[in-house]
Amino acid sequence: LEFTFLGWDSIVPPSKICPFFNSTSCCWHKQDVRYKRPKAHLVMKIQQSYLGTSPQALLSLRLFRFLADDDLTEDLYPAAIAGLYYSVSLGRGGLVFRASGYNEKLPLIVEKVLKHFLVTFPQKLRSSNHSEILKKLRYAIDKRGRQLRNFKVKPAASIADYVRERCTESLCRWSNISMIRALEEYERMLKHDDETATKLITSNIIRHVERLRESLNGRDSSVTIFQHGNITKEEAGNMSRVIHQTLRQSAKRGEHQNEGKSGGSGSNSNSSVHTDGRISLAHLKFALPKRIAKLKLGHDYILRKAHPNEKEPNSCGYLYIELGENTVQRAALASLVAQIIREPAYDTLRTKEQLGYIVWRGIEVNCAVIAYYLQVVSSTHEASYLYKRMQAFLSSFALILKNMTEEEFEQSKRSKIGKLLKADLTLIDECNRHWREIGSERYQFARTQSVVKCMQQITKPDIISFYDRKFRPGSSERAALCVEIDPLSRIDEIKSVKEAKLEDNPTANSGRVILRDFNGMNPEDSEASMIKFKEQLEMHPDLRLINHQQAMPEKKSSL
Repeated sequence: LEFTFLGWDSIVPPSKICPFFNSTSCCWHKQDVRYKRPKAHLVMKIQQSYLGTSPQALLSLRLFRFLADDDLTEDLYPAAIAGLYYSVSLGRGGLVFRASGYNEKLPLIVEKVLKHFLVTFPQKLRSSNHSEILKKLRYAIDKRGRQLRNFKVKPAASIADYVRERCTESLCRWSNISMIRALEEYERMLKHDDETATKLITSNIIRHVERLRESLNGRDSSVTIFQHGNITKEEAGNMSRVIHQTLRQSAKRGEHQNEGKSGGSGSNSNSSVHTDGRISLAHLKFALPKRIAKLKLGHDYILRKAHPNEKEPNSCGYLYIELGENTVQRAALASLVAQIIREPAYDTLRTKEQLGYIVWRGIEVNCAVIAYYLQVVSSTHEASYLYKRMQAFLSSFALILKNMTEEEFEQSKRSKIGKLLKADLTLIDECNRHWREIGSERYQFARTQSVVKCMQQITKPDIISFYDRKFRPGSSERAALCVEIDPLSRIDEIKSVKEAKLEDNPTANSGRVILRDFNGMNPEDSEASMIKFKEQLEMHPDLRLINHQQAMPEKKSSL
């Protein structure tokens, strides 16, 4: 089956327009020339470090978002019926605002929502009827509490993902236990009489809101906006100016509310802006760095933890193989290996060995680092056994790869290229594809075409060499981490994994195995041990610096 790429109008990348912002902020725009629908999408990311300062700040602002959303629902019901939508998400890295719908009215909902969240509702919250607001607060706190405390009943695969994230990422989500501690402060406030409880909680929330608003002054934050769809460059500039004015108005009110911090809000209004398309790095100081641990080559790290739920019957083995920085060449090689290994992995581990119903595998890109993962969930085998079987499969697959015919190899390559060249089906698909490049600050808008071009030149010996170096157990260039989750009810029956136990699998024992056992610890000690483990590892460079370097003309590099 031959795939022919007919061409995308969307290959023309978004253009960078700077109608106002300082050197730390910018606006991207792309007018739709393909779908020709009367719709548009706006995505805005505000990078600032305050949301990452403490669990209390993040929790308070999420409660504020819930109250503001609830207060706005009735007013925006006609807009929702008319096909206009918005969303606001908060994380340690900052705030992301999205709006979509018919382009004629999109500026109205953008202005309405931003002014409500940043200007109108903070004032309204101070003067709200305490009985009415307390009812909403009780519901919001109870809902958040159930979400946090239900963490322990999540599936074994989710717990394995959490452990891997906590042990490798510098800007991972706050630990579940720290968020519960922050929530307990609000639960204690609810024990007072209604009026006192309302005043305590709202004043605490407003304090964090004012700190956030103050950080929007242009000196302590950066704003990235992407507008895409049936919207001209002039219209995009006008909408960006409305957003900028709203943020500045909010920041001035925040500074006014915080004593001793007024004035100077416009000091950076005349800062230089790159209008020639270059990417400024000035904004990097406003967001906490998100980096990922650099696993040592030739090492297998094994992290063992019991599932917190006594009723959970399943074990999980999550093998994470780090492949290095996400360059075009490495992405092409890794994607092709994942394509070839996909069916044999499922057939061997799920169908033939019957380890469990869930066998997940694929490519994962995080913090500009590409990795391959293999995850098996089983109700009949312990996690250490799952790890050994995954290792055995990866060892045996090297022979399968070598015995693959040239025709089979070319067929796999054509199949993967066909998937990569699949055109965007809708306007939102195209918008999301461009936003992945802008939001990650990678700016490689033709990256898919670059990967395909590189993949077309890959030969079978290239794949065999790459697999032997990066995937095969025992290779001196492989860096892997395995998270083993076992049922708490059977943890005493399962013997601890030791290096001597791997003697029956010489390929696994040929590399150095480093074991970290988090079993038998209380939640606080377990979290502290994960952080300590991460601190002992070297970290990859800041992903944004990597992405900005990759945005420049690419130099030849080794596979």
